[in-house]
Amino acid sequence: MYALAYLCQNLWSNQCPQHLVKALLPEYPSTFERIRRDVHTRTLSKEGINHSNFNQNFNNNNNKNKNKNNKDPNFIPAHEQLLSSTSRREPGNIFSGFSPSQSDVSPLPSPATTNITPLKVMIFIDGTWLYYSIYERSYERDVIAQKLGKYWRAELTPDWSRLPTVACQALLEDPKSKWSAIMPIGADASNESPSPSTTTVPARPIEVSRVSVYSSMHRDTPKDSFRYKMFADMMKAGFDVNMMETVGKGEKCVDIQLAVDMLYYATVPDAYDVALLLTGDRDFLPAVIRCRQKGRRIGLVSMRTGSLAFEDTPNLKDYDTIWMEDYLSKWIREKTPQEMVSMNGLRGGKRPFSSSTNGTQQLSQISAHTLNKVITNFIEKSGAPRVSSRDMGRHLKALTVGERSMLDEIKAVYGGLYQFLVLAEIYRVEADSRRAFKAFWVSMQIDSKMTKKEERVRDEDLSDNEKKFLTMYEQWVPTDKNKEYHFTMTEPDLKKSPQLSDISSSRVMPESLEDESPSVDYTALTVPELKEICRKRGLKVSAKKKIELIERIEASVSSEMQEPEIKVAESSPEKYLQSLVLEYLHASGGQASSRDVGRYLAANKVSYERRRIEGSMAQRMSALLELKEIYGSLNAFVKNVHYLYTTSGEGHEFNICIDKDSRQKLS
Repeated sequence: MYALAYLCQNLWSNQCPQHLVKALLPEYPSTFERIRRDVHTRTLSKEGINHSNFNQNFNNNNNKNKNKNNKDPNFIPAHEQLLSSTSRREPGNIFSGFSPSQSDVSPLPSPATTNITPLKVMIFIDGTWLYYSIYERSYERDVIAQKLGKYWRAELTPDWSRLPTVACQALLEDPKSKWSAIMPIGADASNESPSPSTTTVPARPIEVSRVSVYSSMHRDTPKDSFRYKMFADMMKAGFDVNMMETVGKGEKCVDIQLAVDMLYYATVPDAYDVALLLTGDRDFLPAVIRCRQKGRRIGLVSMRTGSLAFEDTPNLKDYDTIWMEDYLSKWIREKTPQEMVSMNGLRGGKRPFSSSTNGTQQLSQISAHTLNKVITNFIEKSGAPRVSSRDMGRHLKALTVGERSMLDEIKAVYGGLYQFLVLAEIYRVEADSRRAFKAFWVSMQIDSKMTKKEERVRDEDLSDNEKKFLTMYEQWVPTDKNKEYHFTMTEPDLKKSPQLSDISSSRVMPESLEDESPSVDYTALTVPELKEICRKRGLKVSAKKKIELIERIEASVSSEMQEPEIKVAESSPEKYLQSLVLEYLHASGGQASSRDVGRYLAANKVSYERRRIEGSMAQRMSALLELKEIYGSLNAFVKNVHYLYTTSGEGHEFNICIDKDSRQKLS
């Protein structure tokens, strides 16, 4: 009887040994049917099925079979049918996928979905790529801004708690899910449009076991910055944020950490069935391939501005790519009224706090409302679409409220003018290509009239000093625009350029490209069209991403529009390398070690001629690499220059010197 109980309890869960079935069923058919009925009656009670109805149906079916047994000489009892069906199964997989047939005495329902092991999904997020895709893209390459508007961040914000749900829902809607374990109940794999009733209940529920985010951040990143806020919100949403600290430029072990964790959990039993990778970086291709070799399924969540390698490489993922821009309304929400006021009251009248010398917090002397009024008015009175931060800083330094200038107050409370402008979310900050000015451009991102309308109701929160100041400042008119907006209206002085001897004032455009407009939207062109433009310009055609072709063309166009013509006699890479070495030797007193000269060359770019021919690919090269390609080594370079000679140094190093007679002539 214990063996029969074991048989009945494990038969439907595919755990019953075959020899028990063959040994027990022929000898105890009636006992088997009774115990099986009792076991499944208890199972049905857990599932909410009426006992009496089930027993009545069971008895009716049993009586019919008994009558059939009396009339039909070919009748085969149920236990013999079961035994014959099991004996026809393949060895080693006797009860795999077993379910009672229609000819059984009491057909039982399929197991409930609540008893099925859920499909485990782990989401791996490349946080650095995601941040730059949302906050650092130009409008031409920002797919979110093109759908929601250029200034969508002023009123909308990502809701990271919704992202896992959106990704899993998109996984259910994937056509490739029809043959997988998440195919809806009753759906036919050959039917392309299952009924709505079958698509709402998955065959296996999806369980997001973990969401891991990987990124790095500078140790001095302000807590009110977009980058800091983004990852802080992810932590509040329950994500595992793996943040590396950096002290300089660039990332730190972000890609390696994500790839290692993804491969590690692929080797852990039952860690995940499906890995959803949110990235647009092709560096994760080897890790993805290895995870699929471990038997894990891979899904990709990305944007259409990401790498083309994931789409071009076959057998890389098990589902179609989930494009984030197709589900913007599901993971981006409107800001709450409290969020519209912005951090520390940057757009409202709330007065932020500043740290005093003793470490305590004290109320700021100037509200963000007053600062925004001054900055907005300064931009409007310029008559230009944007103003230089140098002019704005001088203007704020000349204005005082109480005993402190506005610029000093901004530095004390917000860390600097740049931080305040970015956090306010109503200004657009752009880099200034004129590096000698060490400034940036500032323009309005939101209509200033709307800003004034939102803030007019907060005037009553201002202090008496601020009210008096604003009353006087509203009448301010720049008496001398050339002086007030000097850096805004001044063009860079080419006479101060260090390459004056290498340039002339004229500019030559190739005849075949004279009619090509620099304002062409290259993002709208196809990859073959972009490659054709690269061929015409003599640029490198091969690329892993479409964006590389666009950057290559834009760099070529901008260099032709901005760079003056270089004299042929002085445009050779040899002359350029000699000028760099001479420049360093003159600064070092006529002599320097080979190691120091090599470091200086490695810190400088290749010659203009090389950049003009190879485009953006040459931007990554250094002058040291160009020297080695031409001469083979630094020692060989010195031997080819008649006014340079070498002396022995420590170890493998040698000293490079300028000949005294040549030095006097050169100076």
